[in-house]
Amino acid sequence: MIEELLGSEPGFAETRAAIRETVEKIRNETEEERVEREAGYAKYVEAQGLLDALEGGDTVLLRGSWLKDQERGYVLPKRGELPPEALISADELRRSYEGRDMLWAEWSFPIIAVSHCWRTKAHPDPEGKTTRMLQEQLAKVWSDFMGVREFSDVGIFFDWCSLWQTPRTPEQQKCFERALRAINHWYAHANTYAWLVTDARVPHADGRLLGYADKGWTMFERTLIGMIKSNCWYQIRELGSGLGITDETPKPPAEPLAFCAGH
Repeated sequence: MIEELLGSEPGFAETRAAIRETVEKIRNETEEERVEREAGYAKYVEAQGLLDALEGGDTVLLRGSWLKDQERGYVLPKRGELPPEALISADELRRSYEGRDMLWAEWSFPIIAVSHCWRTKAHPDPEGKTTRMLQEQLAKVWSDFMGVREFSDVGIFFDWCSLWQTPRTPEQQKCFERALRAINHWYAHANTYAWLVTDARVPHADGRLLGYADKGWTMFERTLIGMIKSNCWYQIRELGSGLGITDETPKPPAEPLAFCAGH
């Protein structure tokens, strides 16, 4: 199975070895270790894991209806400069999730994680291009979200607005570090939606223009997104044409030496 997943590329030798080591460890674990390990999985498949990641305010989410209604080309301010009405609370998201009568309601949670390249170092979207693409997609699916899915609103994880940006106060730095420890939740959780904005081409120091598939963080996010989503055909959307989303299972991220060699 490991060979089938990774193929025979030399760059994945350390990854294959790490996977084998992990498999062997699981085979030999005690019952107590098994219970502890499986408890750690719950945060990626249960709604409470997402809500826990919002407790304390280390991460905040944009309110989908607010973003949808802004003028096209709106340039998003960073966290700390957003109006209060731009954010949605964990309590409201809980009510939006739990208040539905759908038989398969547990298959989706009203959170969208946005994976995107920053268009500049100073601002991820200085001309509002990414925001416009998000607004257009929201308009397309809104009737489905509010009707078929029975959401009352949705939360959007967008790093520029959801995490404290530089310069940070000492307290904001602590919040940022705690938020980073939970950041995989938004992308990897089985029941969140993931929208990949893949059209950007970002200048590199050596003069190359790097796209979504050339950047380490975005491809790591892409891998997380595709691992355990319940219904990939409607949970994952590519906004742009830089990647070409397919139904195949993404490969795990390259181990560090192979990654550095390719970038």
